[in-house]
Amino acid sequence: MRSSDYLGHGAISYFSLVALPSIIEGKPTAFIGNLDATHAWAFTNDVARTLVAASRYTGEWGRAFHVPSQYASPRELIQKTAAMLRQEISEIRSYSIAEMEALGMHELIEMSYLFENPLLVDSSDAEVLLGIKASSLEVMIADTLRDHRRA
Repeated sequence: MRSSDYLGHGAISYFSLVALPSIIEGKPTAFIGNLDATHAWAFTNDVARTLVAASRYTGEWGRAFHVPSQYASPRELIQKTAAMLRQEISEIRSYSIAEMEALGMHELIEMSYLFENPLLVDSSDAEVLLGIKASSLEVMIADTLRDHRRA
């Protein structure tokens, strides 16, 4: 089974580590890569449902299923998350390589290629053969926020 970057309860992803804290605080927000490149986001609950369904699959072995995902650019995800929190984000920008180096975020530099171009996954097999559909992006964001909101 394969999935993209995670949203939802327990998700630790570049979004939750890099952008979400600033969004929650209503501060200018930076992320990596091309902010307008469409990206696949997998919901932790959908990952679990896909794992369970795959474990019960009686068809041919030796195949991989992609977790059904929702698609949004980092900019869209930041904006939707801010709107859900009723936050105004004054600036959304992409970290430069120099900024990531200065912050010691070397893994971000190495993995930022995943956010430079559209990252799409074909989950049609999981949808057809396992009966799994992706939850809505709004449900994914709300579940992510329950983990990260300050009391």
